[in-house]
This record gives sequence, structure tokens and C-alpha cells, in this order.
Amino acid sequence: YIGYNPQEVSVVGKTHITVKLVEDSQVLDDVVVVGYGVMKKSDVISSVTTIKTDKMTKSATLDVAEMLRGKAAGLKITTSENAGPGGKADIQIRGTNSISGGTSPIVVADGVVIGSINDVNPNDIASVEVLKDAAAQAIYGARAANGVILLTTKRGSAGQANVSYNGYYGIQNVDRNFDVYSPEEFVKYKREAYLTTNNNQYGEDSEVFSQLELESIRNGQYIDWQKELMRTGTIQNHDLTLTAGGEKTKVFVSGNFMRQTGVVPSTDFTKGQLRFNLDQEITSWLSFGLNSSLSISTTNDPGVAGLLRDAVTCSPLGSVYDADGNLNMHPTGLQENWNPLIDIYEKSVVKKNRNDLVSLFVDFKIYKGLSFRVNASRRSWGYKGETYNTANSKAGSYTGMGSGSIKNQDLDEWTIDNILTHDNRFSKHHLSGTLIQSWNERNQHTNQMVGSLIPNDLLGVYGIEAAEKVIPTLSA
Repeated sequence: YIGYNPQEVSVVGKTHITVKLVEDSQVLDDVVVVGYGVMKKSDVISSVTTIKTDKMTKSATLDVAEMLRGKAAGLKITTSENAGPGGKADIQIRGTNSISGGTSPIVVADGVVIGSINDVNPNDIASVEVLKDAAAQAIYGARAANGVILLTTKRGSAGQANVSYNGYYGIQNVDRNFDVYSPEEFVKYKREAYLTTNNNQYGEDSEVFSQLELESIRNGQYIDWQKELMRTGTIQNHDLTLTAGGEKTKVFVSGNFMRQTGVVPSTDFTKGQLRFNLDQEITSWLSFGLNSSLSISTTNDPGVAGLLRDAVTCSPLGSVYDADGNLNMHPTGLQENWNPLIDIYEKSVVKKNRNDLVSLFVDFKIYKGLSFRVNASRRSWGYKGETYNTANSKAGSYTGMGSGSIKNQDLDEWTIDNILTHDNRFSKHHLSGTLIQSWNERNQHTNQMVGSLIPNDLLGVYGIEAAEKVIPTLSA
């Protein structure tokens, strides 16, 4: 399949339209990225899909994976359970390849394997290629068993310096809620449920419902948990880029700020990114380049997935607040029914991430058709997670005291690639080959402190040193 030329046909005044598509043979000369090099589409024998980034960035989302949804055959994007602000969708190439192992493809940006596709600002991406079959494993080994997504970032260009800004601000609402029982239907359902456990006999409402539920039925005042839980969210994204350069020096600089407040209260996501790419030609046979990026993000999410599940399954009978205006821990008066709003205000989960990447490459043109490249990169990732449950939270209701945890993780990864490439044409023939030697070292450390029975909530999670029970964990 080589594609077809686009056509525009006027339909004004026509009742029958016939369109004959013309094959576009020029796409066979397009160059695509395949692992450690590039090839013409006409020379590619494996399954490689190129995604156009101009259409990808039109999606009003902060998740790069969501931007790829529906853009390539065989690329399956599904919303993960952690779908709140800062959450990322799951990516699979050609379905699930493992029952118990990981199913996500590896992501390679400018020749360096990175931790997540969201480590790269979508507006910095120049091209996206998806390697789907065994060719991916031939290049990257067993870690590419689930496929490879190749990202190439934008570079500077010769000519006048150019500064551009791209941004948007919008609001987000839930247009369609979950389909649940109406309050009247739920009342009938609960009476029928009591029937099945009472020798097929209906009981008095005082036997079926709690006192709070009876008051709700008599007054006709019911709870719409989804309305109580939802609000209007906001989303904004701002990009500022600079491209400049001459014949031998080219620079690309970009900065990005994004923020999203979720439709569930107490959930938000903030992220800032910087990128600096440099290309320098020293002589006709020697050049070097630099790719560097920094990303810092903060996520607040007390557990959207669990909160929504509780809101859907919670009884519409009872009262959200007590007579003093405080949240009812058990809105129906029954111990098995928890108020979904409790943990929104009485539990905090803060996640902070930092990603930085520095990659330096040097190109040597040995003679016509033979070149050698050295890639050296360092990737660093840091994570800090803070979780705290107050004495009034769901977890705190069991002990009457607070609990929390602090978790720190850091990762350093070093990679050196030596790439020898031969590409020669003679007569009507084309001969090319690549020889690669790669070295990689990865170090990761984790430390965690979990505390329970914290006497007061004044210091939040930083009062963990006063906890009656503390469990430290270290790993490397």
C-alpha cells in the first residue's frame, strides 16, 4: 500500500458523485526513522507507521498517548484506571502480548530510550514512527518485544531567528454521567432485596431502611452523588519556541507550561518543560549535536478511580451533611456505606516528578558512504510521593488518628552507542548496513517511610516522626 493523492470535489448541485483516487507513488521516497537510522519507505520491508504531528497536537489533552488515539493501525490506546489530571493512557501495539508481564512498548526519543512518552513536550515532536513487528526486536532486543515508538524532536534551521507562541485555555465538564438507579428505583430495589432474605415476604420500611434513609424518603430529598462529586474543570497549555541558526550552527529552544484542574475537587496537575537542541558543523567531515530537556510536574489526586466507583455504588438515600454542616461519614446511617466526599477533603496524595535528559552525539564522515556516530546520554528521574490521611478520613476513622507515607525514588541511566553506517549506491543498486555496539548502566534507589497513629494533623505528613508506629523501607 503506497497511499493516494487527496482530492476535493464540489457537491453543489450534484446528486451522484464518482471519485477516482490516484495512487501517490511519491510517498515511496519519503524518509522514515527506523531505529538507529533512516530509510526510504520504498526500502522498508517491516511494519512501520508514521504519524503526522500536525494533526496529533490538535487534541485538547495533556497526554501524548491520547493524542495518538486513532492515528495508526494496530496502535491501541486505552484509558487507564488512573484517569485523573496527570494520568496517562495505556499503549499497546497489536494487542496484548503477555498475560502477566508488561505490555507497553518502549519509547525512544532522539535515539535514547526514555521512561514515558509524556517526558517529551508534544509540540517539540517533529515525527512519530511506530515499529510493530520483529524488526523492532532486531534493533532494540528483547525489551522491544511489545514494539517501539520512535520520537524525533524538532531542530533549529538556518535563517532568520523565529519566535512562536502556541497556547489555549478551556473548561471541561462531564456531559454524560453513569447510568444508575433513580432514587425511586433504588427504594423499590432495596425492598425487593429484603424480600429475598425474608422468606419471600415484604417487610415494614422501618425494617428495610435506616432512620436517615426513612427521613430521605419521607421528605423526597435524595442525593445525586455524581453531582456532589463533579465540578467544572479547566485545562491550559502554553508553548514558546525559538529557532535560529546559520549555515553551521542551528539552535532550537522551547518552553512549555501546562495545567489541568480536574472535574473532581482536590485533583489537579501542573507541569513545566524546557528543551535545548543544538547542531554544530565543525568541518566537512566532523559535526556534533546536543539534545537536552528538563521536565518537572506535580500531581494532586486522592484517588479518582476509587472515588468515582464509590459515587456510582453509594445509596442515594440519607444525608451528605449532618446538622452542623459537617460531612456524614456514613450518609445512610449504615456502616457499610461510606461518604465518597470524605477522602476528597480529608486525604491528600501529592506526586512530584522530575525528568532530565542530556544527549551528546558526534558524527564522523570517514569517506563517501561510510560514517561513524557516537551517542552518549544520561537520563535522570526523581520521584517524591506524599500521602496523608487525617483523623477524619476513611482510614482515620478506624483509629481516630492520622496516617501517612513519604516515598522517594531516583534513577540514573547512562548509555553510549557506537554506530557505524555504510550507505552506497552504484549503478542501479543500493547497499546499506549498520553496525551497532551499545553500553547501558542503570541505577535505581527507593526509600519509603510509612507511619500510623499520628497524634494530630497539624503538620500533615511531616508529623510522621511523631507517629507511634513507623516502618522504613530501603531498596536499590
